[in-house]
Amino acid sequence: RSSKAHGSNAEVFAIGVDTIKSLLYGRLRKIAEPGPGYFHFPGWADDAFFEQLTSETLVYRNVMGRKVAMFKPKSTSVRQEALDGTVYAYAAMIGRGGAELLAARAAKAVTPDEPDGNTPPTEPKPEPVSVAPQVKEREQAIRRPVSRRPNWITGFRGRR
Repeated sequence: RSSKAHGSNAEVFAIGVDTIKSLLYGRLRKIAEPGPGYFHFPGWADDAFFEQLTSETLVYRNVMGRKVAMFKPKSTSVRQEALDGTVYAYAAMIGRGGAELLAARAAKAVTPDEPDGNTPPTEPKPEPVSVAPQVKEREQAIRRPVSRRPNWITGFRGRR
């Protein structure tokens, strides 16, 4: 969900950078064969790119008595543009509906271009039609307007 930056019309989005880095490093570590979750890299990616991509490490710190995981640079001299760009590209893909696109692509049946003599022809599956449930309409009709009486939260609004 977007929020407005203070004093600006720019939309600001909070993304879970540490979560995306954990996902990225997990996929780089575990998925070695092309398939779901595999990262495809361009041909121009060289050793410097991969050094930047793996420039951080997961460390655990004790913060207020709790163990907290955070990513820290391996060294201060290593650049991190490839890692930052990959994290933001993944966040942009998810923000633009990439999760639904990937799920639809995975669920789509793969049909061969030329069926062989042993395979019976398959009929195309109809596209699923989403029907909005009527329960939501009833819930919206039941909702009452929120009272704007001053309380400890709203009482501070408007006072200057």
